[in-house]
Amino acid sequence: MAFIAGHYNATWNGANIGTTEGGFRLQMTNHHETVLIDDYGDALADGVQRGVDYRITLEYVEYDLIKNAMKGQAGTFGAMSNVGKFLSTLAAPLVLTAQAGTSAAGQIASLTASKAIIVSDTEVLLANSLRKGPLTFLLIPTAGVHFTTT
Repeated sequence: MAFIAGHYNATWNGANIGTTEGGFRLQMTNHHETVLIDDYGDALADGVQRGVDYRITLEYVEYDLIKNAMKGQAGTFGAMSNVGKFLSTLAAPLVLTAQAGTSAAGQIASLTASKAIIVSDTEVLLANSLRKGPLTFLLIPTAGVHFTTT
């Protein structure tokens, strides 16, 4: 049995986005069109694969490093300057790199998404506690590819 573990560093649009609490999670949402036939009633007879959405979720803990990625959709906090723009034009490369010498580096040494944009609700704590919160990047495909790994 092999256990895989190891810290990842990340950049968005070439800038370090800091470390996380709990790492990065790659989520896959599989889409399909249900095929129903009269013989089976409402039970699934088959399905047609209709694509996969990929998201990377994390709990940021270094607000000063992640804040530019958080502003990627809005432009600036409190503004509506990007209304009407396509997410693909606002997205930027997201690169995760495994820490050398860990078992993670032997499995997925790096993951590169050429277009990623935060799509979750963003939360910024305004208090005397550590400014941290959950974020989700949507990986937008380029030429049919969401990301590459090495």
